[in-house]
Amino acid sequence: MEADGTDGAGEAMEASQTPPASLQVEREGQGEHETMDFEANRYGARAKEVAEVWNRTLSAKEFAQDILLEKEWLSSPSAGEEVDSTKQQALRRRLVRYSDFESHDYDTLDNEVAKKVLAGFGRKDYLKAGAIKWATAFAVGLVMGIVAFLINYAIMGLNRAKYQTTADKIASDGGFGKPFGIFVGMSAGFLIVAAFLVCFVEPLAGGSGIPELKIYLNGVHLKSLLSVKTFFAKVLGVLFSISGGLIAGKEGPFIHAGGIVGGGFGTWSSNTLKSKIPSKFDIFMRNYTYKRDFVGIGTAVGVATAFSAPIGGMLFTVEEGATYFNHHLLWKSFLATAAGVVLLQILTGLQDDASNILSYRLGNSRDFGLYEEDVAVYGKEFFYFLWEIPLFILIGAGGGLFGALFVKLNVNLTYFRRKLVPQGKPLLRLIEVVVIGTITNIVFFSISYASPCDEYKEEYDLISRVGTGTSPLWTGRYGNNIFPELWCPPGTFSRWGQLFYQPLAEALKIIIHIGEDSSQIQYFFNWLTLFMYFIVAFTLMIVTYGVGAATGLFVPSLVVGAAAGRLFGKLVQEIVRSAGSTLDVSLSTYAVIGAASSLGGATRMTISITVLVAETTGAFGILAPIMVAVFFSKLVGDMFGLGIYDAHIRIRGAPMLEEQSFDDEEMNIAARCTVKDVMAKESIVALPINPEIRDVVGALTSCGHGVFPVFDDSDGTLSGGGKHIFRGSIRRSWLVKLVKYTMSLDQESMSRLYEDRRKAVQMLEYLQDMPEKAGFGGFRSDFGVTEQDMDTKLDLAPFMQQHPYLISEDAPASRAYRLLRDLGLRHVFVTPSKPEVVGIISRKDLMPENMELALEYQDSFDQYLAQKDKTV
Repeated sequence: MEADGTDGAGEAMEASQTPPASLQVEREGQGEHETMDFEANRYGARAKEVAEVWNRTLSAKEFAQDILLEKEWLSSPSAGEEVDSTKQQALRRRLVRYSDFESHDYDTLDNEVAKKVLAGFGRKDYLKAGAIKWATAFAVGLVMGIVAFLINYAIMGLNRAKYQTTADKIASDGGFGKPFGIFVGMSAGFLIVAAFLVCFVEPLAGGSGIPELKIYLNGVHLKSLLSVKTFFAKVLGVLFSISGGLIAGKEGPFIHAGGIVGGGFGTWSSNTLKSKIPSKFDIFMRNYTYKRDFVGIGTAVGVATAFSAPIGGMLFTVEEGATYFNHHLLWKSFLATAAGVVLLQILTGLQDDASNILSYRLGNSRDFGLYEEDVAVYGKEFFYFLWEIPLFILIGAGGGLFGALFVKLNVNLTYFRRKLVPQGKPLLRLIEVVVIGTITNIVFFSISYASPCDEYKEEYDLISRVGTGTSPLWTGRYGNNIFPELWCPPGTFSRWGQLFYQPLAEALKIIIHIGEDSSQIQYFFNWLTLFMYFIVAFTLMIVTYGVGAATGLFVPSLVVGAAAGRLFGKLVQEIVRSAGSTLDVSLSTYAVIGAASSLGGATRMTISITVLVAETTGAFGILAPIMVAVFFSKLVGDMFGLGIYDAHIRIRGAPMLEEQSFDDEEMNIAARCTVKDVMAKESIVALPINPEIRDVVGALTSCGHGVFPVFDDSDGTLSGGGKHIFRGSIRRSWLVKLVKYTMSLDQESMSRLYEDRRKAVQMLEYLQDMPEKAGFGGFRSDFGVTEQDMDTKLDLAPFMQQHPYLISEDAPASRAYRLLRDLGLRHVFVTPSKPEVVGIISRKDLMPENMELALEYQDSFDQYLAQKDKTV
């Protein structure tokens, strides 16, 4: 679904590589001393620094400074103040790591070959291309609906086998040893599989995948992120991670899986499968812009099918995922998420009652709902009073504080994890997963064993008569898993086992929803039970996130917050009762608001969390209090640093171009710097418009640039300080392919290649081949050219980008930042500060009516000139 290669070999030229002198262009007025200032200072001894940074010689404090770089470090020093050397080193380390990443270029094609191809498309062709996009979005939704159903079914099956087998052994033999061996042994087996899929098969399948997808959707390339191998390692890995008992959820991995499906269907090709569906619409489908959009659609479907929440899935992609979102993408996501969730519900209905599927009530249960919709009474359970609004604000602030604490502790733990369990040692990473998972299972099982027993009252039969969904995950003496008896005598149930002897998602359902059915029988958790569960789950969540297995963060954050919220609600309830009031405090409301605040504090998302929590729990009646709490959780969390996903993006060192606000200190710095201050100062490696293959191969093998400016070669050599006419630019990957393609054609065929539209279509398909199969051209042997071939001429005019984006050298760097981020560009060429003006364009000049009149005038003028030529 994605090429294993990238679109270039590097954006910064290595210090040891020097292009041929004839291909270097020096800027006018650039002296020997001027070339040494900022360039040498910012990179320093690059190779040495890279080795020092990631050979684990940094202290924990330096590592945290690099990841959670404080804003004040980035502010300009006052006059006469020198930047502290420690800060300089932190900034330099970050800068060095940025240079190891590749960027995508989302600029539209603007060359003669593309124009030739587009000129042959009529209205029907554009309608067909649009229909293909809609059909592709629909297909992405259907595929993810099937994937979600299969993984849900498999998770339930493995969990049921583990918990039911252990419960049956407890019921028949009692004791601790044999049930413990079964429970921990089965979990360890699942954990080994989960860790093996990540540590030995595909490392990018680890974690949730959300930070990596954010990086990709921002325009930064990550090799193998969207490959078929990563997809299977991810979906199977999360299946065994959850079944193995890790403090993890399926939602994050589902988002990653959806992005992979969207990227593969978006281009209808796969490098892993070595296949591609031919299409006359390659100019629309085989490019990074189209693929990026469908990766965004896929992430929306991944969230939607993971939570059975189509609207929340769309909003997640808008808020957290796609940097370049638009209305067309929104509507296609709308269709895809609806298709995925509807198919998931249909398949669930077929699983429950295939013979009566036409009368089966679809959508009758929620992803985090304990009871079916015809039994649950959400309107009576989810409510709040005016005086509780300040308390909800307090819960939100608490969620922000604990979220910030979680991020800080996890970042510090990541430092030691990279030092002690580096990614280059997969066996150690596998052992770490098994050890952490085993400790988790031992803690949960031991607490369940040591649990006191509570009386099982007759009215509890009403509370548990529906169970979780249509059937309980596992059954005990009382026919359900909500009141497990375990080692307790008849007539009692395990107080702590009610939460600790459950998968994480089941515990979340019980904490939020227990007792909110039509029986109107209230159930009150023991104080110590909720407090213990909060502490244990929060601690293990910190340790688990970042291990070498597919793990999501949504469910752990929600269950931690739900336990804390319900605990706080019990405190409020006791205060109300002690004051002599008879008001009923909704503990379910506090649990839901606590869950949303916890997730908001950890991730710093707002809109999507609010809708996702409401859709999955049915708490639409308290939508406004959820919004208030989530807002304050983000507000407080942002005071202490980054969210967990942004922190792990910093750990990766990716050059993310975030949206900047007017009060952002970084934007103030960018406004004070000019483009000339920050642009690359090494000599530009350029090509003439009609180079010999010798020149092209020399340029490609001498540097790692991803794009080359093309100059007019009418005055011969490009070296020296003379001025040259800038004609355009050409991508590295296209140059590599052009050299290889030219070797198979004679010169006459090559010159007519772009004149015939059919041949132009074939050529464009070859150049835009997705996934990318051409090598980087870093070595002469990559091309298979002989010394005789070196004198062959290439005509770059039909293939170069004729009008790349330009910016003046004295423009503020903030303008270049916005240009690169908002348009999704890989690069911008810098021009002198005094360009010539030939006209002006305003908004009305670009209206369709004006452009249509302009074309008609141009056609008439062309006809007039042609008639004049005939007359002459």
